[in-house]
Amino acid sequence: MMGAIGEMEQDRLEALSALQEEISYQFHDPDLLNEALTHRSYAHERSDGTSRDNERLEFLGDSVLNVIISHLIMERFPHCQEGELTRLRASLVNEKSLAGISKNLRINECLLLGKGESLRGGRERSSLLSDAYEAFIGAIYLDGGFEKAFGVVEKQFSPFLDRGLTDNGDFKTKVQQICQSRFGRLPRYRLSEVRGPEHDKTFRAEIFIDRRRYGYGIGKNKKEAQQNAAKEALKRISGEGP
Repeated sequence: MMGAIGEMEQDRLEALSALQEEISYQFHDPDLLNEALTHRSYAHERSDGTSRDNERLEFLGDSVLNVIISHLIMERFPHCQEGELTRLRASLVNEKSLAGISKNLRINECLLLGKGESLRGGRERSSLLSDAYEAFIGAIYLDGGFEKAFGVVEKQFSPFLDRGLTDNGDFKTKVQQICQSRFGRLPRYRLSEVRGPEHDKTFRAEIFIDRRRYGYGIGKNKKEAQQNAAKEALKRISGEGP
């Protein structure tokens, strides 16, 4: 039995080492990393009281993560209004996304779970994995400071940030961002047609970049028509390359 336990501990040490290598950060205080990855079910089973669960670090990590993501989206999408920023952050920081990142980092392999929780499939439970990721970020913040935590979060969320606006259907802001960086000017929209009775109008909007028409869109209101026009323009811009 002792041999089996020793092998399990060795496997976890190797998993912790691989995790730190993946994020390009080595903990100065390994106890913090261990605490971040200790579920309350495991801590409650330890009669000697030497294990602390990760709930306090989860509390801290939740705040740190929200600050970092808020900073990143404000920086990347300077023309988004408060409501758009709030929706984008909510689409990035949620149980599903955090659990997915946990699995990609193989945090589930490093977790200390109680026997019952482990048998119930805790290593695959989204709520548990998202909580563990927040605790993990909280531990990095305490161990290395805000800059280190920022670097880890930015690396993990960059793929989601790159497609965040288009996934949320905000094609206008995405086109605006590209136009500013590539052409040095903003796109211009023109309402070219309105059809139908007052209670059932159809709008057609065209989008122009530097006097060149890049597409049009149709919708039940002006905003929807402009979004559809921006969606068409985005496809065309992407096809043209940088």
